[in-house]
Amino acid sequence: MPGTLTLTASAEREFDNSPRLPIELEQLEIVLTNQQLSLEEWIVGTSEEDMTVGDVANQGYLILVNVDPTNTVEWGPKSGGSMVGLGTLYPKRWAIIELKAGVVIRAVASVAPVKLYKVLFGN
Repeated sequence: MPGTLTLTASAEREFDNSPRLPIELEQLEIVLTNQQLSLEEWIVGTSEEDMTVGDVANQGYLILVNVDPTNTVEWGPKSGGSMVGLGTLYPKRWAIIELKAGVVIRAVASVAPVKLYKVLFGN
């Protein structure tokens, strides 16, 4: 039975003379063909490591949340056994990624192990 994933985002500016966004960010409603979900704590170490996907057979949308108060995490897809850096999760920040099938996400902490919350929705 399909389910629905609803994503809402907003962006505001707080400085003078900046251009306005050319579009409004609208709420997205995405129909998921299955209702697989993995919600896990991920302690990312200082060596690159693969993200586990739990029982989610068809990866769809991934939300990563850095709950560490001081340390960052570099993350990105795996290619040829190594991570291709795509982004940095700064302390108390998050990212939402739509994954293609078969993509393996890797991560590495900057200085000390970092706790992330990982939410993976199947699609």
